[in-house]
Amino acid sequence: MRQTARPHLQRLVDRTDESANLVVLTGSEARFVLTVECDQLLRVGDRTGKSLPAHVSSGGKAMLSVLDDDALGEALADLEPAERARVRRALRAVRQNGFAINNELTEAGLTAIGVPVSWADGMTAGISLAMPTARFSRDRVSGWVQELHGCARAIEKALSAATA
Repeated sequence: MRQTARPHLQRLVDRTDESANLVVLTGSEARFVLTVECDQLLRVGDRTGKSLPAHVSSGGKAMLSVLDDDALGEALADLEPAERARVRRALRAVRQNGFAINNELTEAGLTAIGVPVSWADGMTAGISLAMPTARFSRDRVSGWVQELHGCARAIEKALSAATA
């Protein structure tokens, strides 16, 4: 998956000049399996090998948003009931909007936008663009989301071809 996704993430970084990540869901965590860093001096660094709670990271929320009710219940089982209800409401917005945002939920000064990547037999990952909050602008979200969706579709196509 990493090898297949790398050139597509690199194109995403080249087009947006922000760092990009590929994440997978491991239980209730989003595990970073690949980062492609941008060349800007102020940038989000390599997160490969790190894990964050899926319900707060943008790629994690994107993955959670496409799970069926049973799988989502398992992924959120460790949360308190009130937090679980809040996350479920937030995931409805992610499904409706087609993307997730992490605005300093995991780290001060970091904002990320994520979308799901789905392919054969319900396999799901997530990709995200991560940037210093100082460069984040709501006016640019639709363009970033369009780039993310294009990248996700390219990765899905490549993964489907690789597993066929």
